[in-house]
This record gives sequence, C-alpha cells and structure tokens, in this order.
Amino acid sequence: MNFWNNITDGINDVFNEIFQFILLLLPDSPFKDFSLPPEIETFLGYLNYYIPFAEMVSIGLVWITAVSVYYSYQLILRLINAVK
Repeated sequence: MNFWNNITDGINDVFNEIFQFILLLLPDSPFKDFSLPPEIETFLGYLNYYIPFAEMVSIGLVWITAVSVYYSYQLILRLINAVK
C-alpha cells in the first residue's frame, strides 16, 4: 500500500511542477493594480445594496453549471445510443 502511495505522490509532484511551470509562462494580470476612486467605490456599495450583483453572479454560475451538466449528460447518452 505504501508503494502505491509513493507512486501517486510522485505523479502528483510531477504534475504540480508542470502546472507551476505553465503558470510562470503566463503574463501578470493587467487588473492587478486597478483601483477605483473612493467616490465610485462608495456609489457601487450603495448600488450593490439595491441590486445584489454578487448574488446574481453566483446564481448565474450555478445555472450555467446545471445546464452544462444536463447537456453533457445528453451528449453522453446520444454517444452511447450511437454505439449500440
């Protein structure tokens, strides 16, 4: 059992190193140093109280995830029927 754990840990380490190397190749975010003036931030805070943008985004992401799972399931079923 310990042998297999060592093998999987080694494979995970290799993939982690590859992933870290790929991330180093990507450029820095252009929005890292982006900031809004304090007046705009205050206004957006008041606007967010009446129109909850964060909740709208999270609900939209859940909806998109559910729809994509449904279409993926339908695609898999069609592929299985095509093979039969």
